[in-house]
Amino acid sequence: MGWTYQRYNGYGKPKTMKEKKDIVVAEVRSWYRDGVTILHDHFIYNKFVSAIGNGYVYYCSIEKSNQQRAILVTLVTFDVDGWGYKDLDETVCPFYCDCPLIILKDIPCPDDEYAIEWRKCVRQIYYENNAKKAAIKALKPGDEIEFTDVNYGRCKKFKVSIIDGKKYILPVTVGNA
Repeated sequence: MGWTYQRYNGYGKPKTMKEKKDIVVAEVRSWYRDGVTILHDHFIYNKFVSAIGNGYVYYCSIEKSNQQRAILVTLVTFDVDGWGYKDLDETVCPFYCDCPLIILKDIPCPDDEYAIEWRKCVRQIYYENNAKKAAIKALKPGDEIEFTDVNYGRCKKFKVSIIDGKKYILPVTVGNA
């Protein structure tokens, strides 16, 4: 249940997201002797994966040579000398829920309470993010919004402005009352 660390072994220290993802994909493929097909995958930065803030999550739907399918959630960190990973699947109900829905659609939901709970969390995050994006897109100049879960410099109210054709959300200054 721990982490596996290894040196870059001929790769050299990866500098781009693509190089980092390629290392992870090669490792995932090496886990299956008879081969594996990666149906869909997604590699995303996540500051909560590592205490030093250079963590990533690699989500993928796979099909093994025996037609079995699974969703893998691999936590990844990179440092100067090497990289590490922790491989999980949906049946452990990982804390990370920003998996793309296309990956969920590739695999029927297993009859496992943790997998069901994780998929609910993934869908909830997806729909909440879409609702936020739609609300932000619908804002017009002069609209005032209040965030309930944000305290940016002791400010919770913001006003929408358009400057040079770009939409900005600016803090509303509150005078001393």
